[in-house]
Amino acid sequence: MPVQTLFLAIAAAVALIIFFLSLINENERGQRPKRVRDTALLAVPVLILSVLSVLHARQVIQLDWLFGSEVADIGPIEYGTALFFGVSSVLLVLAGLRAGGLNGAVYVGAAIVCFFVAGEEISWGQWIFHWETPEAMAAVNLQHETNLHNLVDPRLYDLVYAVAGFAFLVIALIASVPVWRHEVGRTAFQCPGLAPLGDFIEWMARRPVGLGLILATAILLQHESFEEFSEFMLGFALLDFMCRVTRNGPARTTYALRPA
Repeated sequence: MPVQTLFLAIAAAVALIIFFLSLINENERGQRPKRVRDTALLAVPVLILSVLSVLHARQVIQLDWLFGSEVADIGPIEYGTALFFGVSSVLLVLAGLRAGGLNGAVYVGAAIVCFFVAGEEISWGQWIFHWETPEAMAAVNLQHETNLHNLVDPRLYDLVYAVAGFAFLVIALIASVPVWRHEVGRTAFQCPGLAPLGDFIEWMARRPVGLGLILATAILLQHESFEEFSEFMLGFALLDFMCRVTRNGPARTTYALRPA
């Protein structure tokens, strides 16, 4: 727990620096105030839900109806996460078909992962259709549910989430510094299989609220008190990114920086 708190503080400090860097490097007229406004609008509900998540995790107040519980994957946060990842999986498949090649394969691979995450998040519908967990699975599942992610020590996820959070901060930093963004983006768009990374960086750079979503998610991933909410935010960020890719097309951004 003290380590998680330290990581949380470090991630918050780094995220704040990255945000100010993005403001300093924002050159397009009117985009700087828009970035501040959109981030402020995002920060209010995120802060409120973060506080509620901590109070729920510390059992100060019972909010099972909102965040779910240790014995049931229910509530708008759980269902919202499943919905975000489920819709994203469909959009990822469409992006993969449009991109083709190795870039398309990466999008389709991500779609499979998102579909799995969506199913696991709601225990593949167990808490919707109310079926009994098979005895063999209930015997080894930490929450006696029909899913695979509860077959391992939950402390393993703390490490995975922390690493993912800091990885997001690195990508956000790249997106916030024009020279780095241009160099990394050019390399990504020219290397088969890396174009989705270039698309992701461009989304953060051009979508005012995109950077805020990633920075908030990176911070929340650092502590177990925000576990369910951080997954919700990650799904929301992914869906926003995929809506942009679907609207603009991966082919447009994938080949935009390639020499003629």
